[in-house]
Amino acid sequence: MKALVVILLAGCCGLVGLAHADATYIVSEATASYESNLGHAEHRSDIQDDSSFTVGASASHSILLSHNSGLVLSANAKLKEQALYDDLSRVGLGVRARYRIQPVSGFTSPWIELAVGAERLEHRDSEIRDGWLGDFAVTVGKHFTDQLQMYGGWSLQRRYAGQSDVFELHNQQISLSADYKPTGKLTIYANAARIFGDQVSTASIPPIGKSLANTAKAIADDTALEKNGDSRKAYRIGAATNTFELGLNYALRGDTALDVSILQFNTDADSGHSYEGLTARAGLLYRF
Repeated sequence: MKALVVILLAGCCGLVGLAHADATYIVSEATASYESNLGHAEHRSDIQDDSSFTVGASASHSILLSHNSGLVLSANAKLKEQALYDDLSRVGLGVRARYRIQPVSGFTSPWIELAVGAERLEHRDSEIRDGWLGDFAVTVGKHFTDQLQMYGGWSLQRRYAGQSDVFELHNQQISLSADYKPTGKLTIYANAARIFGDQVSTASIPPIGKSLANTAKAIADDTALEKNGDSRKAYRIGAATNTFELGLNYALRGDTALDVSILQFNTDADSGHSYEGLTARAGLLYRF
């Protein structure tokens, strides 16, 4: 689902239609999710799955700067509740600014977007995960027809941890996305990305071993993912991750939409370690 959903329902009004006047809008969501590999573990015995429920809202204000450029300022809040591993339940508060310009006017002319954002995460009982997220992104896209839009970009992502170096993450991402509207109510979207930098994974004590201990950039106790009394370690390792997401967004009555998606990730880490998993989401979105 990601930030794309908000763009589909809200951002396009303030950015794609640059001729529109300034506007303020709110998008709320209620989403159920399932993660097959919650801790991004490598060994089958360490893999833990869980479901969660998220409620949130984003308030945005679009500002028309010129006939071909605009700015969107937004703030959001989210509450995520885990079903089994409730120590990972969290609250997130974030802000974001997006500037978009279309150098040549026209519906099918390319546009360029610059975005910067920050988010604070607080977990119920996992202090090593508490901290700040920051990112800067550059995106280029265009409408090919009134049904098809494609866009690609690069982003720099940084995570600042308060209690442990394990979640001090530095990543870069390149991505390519497409939105296709076969009907007026249905949008099918696909996103492919490659992420370079750091990956945090969990393992029980025996699989850690000397090889992984020497490869990891940082290791810390991870009590939030302990299972049946076994001790868990979270470790940060250099990695490259491929993700692919496929989803659909269907407009219901009024300003309500149903959004369903599946995301698959595959990670190749230092010293031959590898990880994989998927996330399935289904949610309702409402725009005020």
